[in-house]
Amino acid sequence: MSARRLVYERADGRWGWRLTSEENQVLASGTSHGFDTEKEARIAADEVIGGHYSAATKRRRPTPTAEASQAS
Repeated sequence: MSARRLVYERADGRWGWRLTSEENQVLASGTSHGFDTEKEARIAADEVIGGHYSAATKRRRPTPTAEASQAS
């Protein structure tokens, strides 16, 4: 699979990044809060894409039971 990394300036002047597949599906992005500089966005993208966080703890939230959902 081939992917593309795009670092771009947003309309608000902050920077973001996006990793897309050949079919233009977004695989990962760093756009929610934005970055102050292009360099910060590029470094963040490279850390995620390059595996800097590959040793991160992997967790899964349990699926709520039907009873717990109805109690809310």
